[in-house]
Amino acid sequence: NDTITVKNFFTNPSNIIENFELKNGYTITSEQIYQSFGKEYPKDDSSNTTDPQPSENNLVGGDEDNKYIFSGGQKTVIDSGGNDTIKFTQDGNGLNFSTNGTDLT
Repeated sequence: NDTITVKNFFTNPSNIIENFELKNGYTITSEQIYQSFGKEYPKDDSSNTTDPQPSENNLVGGDEDNKYIFSGGQKTVIDSGGNDTIKFTQDGNGLNFSTNGTDLT
């Protein structure tokens, strides 16, 4: 099974990924995810733009606006700010969101 984890998604506004883009063009927002888990959505004031730096099992970004490309496998996103997007290259059938401690999986 493919899995992507966003570290500390629910504990720090800087770690939020704002948009989850599916291959078919549909976007799920972080506000929708927070609402589905009954959590209040925090705000973040970061700006600037850069590309995230991939590693073998991590997608690592900074305070900038990052776009992470997820094509499958087991990945962890480590981000610290900006208006960020995870773009899924697969169709999104069977896409589920869950919590794992303070992480979004």
